Amino acid sequence: MPNTNKFAGQRQLITLEFLTNDRFSGDEDVEGLLYRAINDDLSMTEVTRSIEDVDGPTLARLTIAQGSDPEFFGLTEDGTPVDD
Repeated sequence: MPNTNKFAGQRQLITLEFLTNDRFSGDEDVEGLLYRAINDDLSMTEVTRSIEDVDGPTLARLTIAQGSDPEFFGLTEDGTPVDD
């Protein structure tokens, strides 16, 4: 039986701005930037935030685009629940 529930999850997008009085290396990961902003030498502020509901196919597509497996959320690659 196909899943009739349109809601499968949510997507949250956050834009952060980091400032330094030095130079960024350009290859530092987000975790490193956050660490530096919280504990060290960067200034940081949240610029934008959005949250949206997503259906199963969209959640599966976004998960694949991140390099992860939709099965992490109990979905097949086409966004249907694994146990369907």
